[in-house]
Amino acid sequence: MRFWDASAVVPLVVWEKETANCRKLLAEDTEILVWLLTPVEVVSALARRRRENSLGAAEFRKSKDQLAQFERRWKSEGARS
Repeated sequence: MRFWDASAVVPLVVWEKETANCRKLLAEDTEILVWLLTPVEVVSALARRRRENSLGAAEFRKSKDQLAQFERRWKSEGARS
């Protein structure tokens, strides 16, 4: 299990220079541990790209859908009582 911060999750849902490397790491170990507010950070990063017009509306929606798929699989640090 690896801890993934938002800077590693973003390349999993939208193309970046580090996308191939992050996908390789995920393939090696599919268990994801994230901070409780990582989804908020990722959506914020996607929204910034959308505002800057470096991410189209359809790609923004697709990225958010991919994030939701990851959220169903990962374990959030801080969510445990």
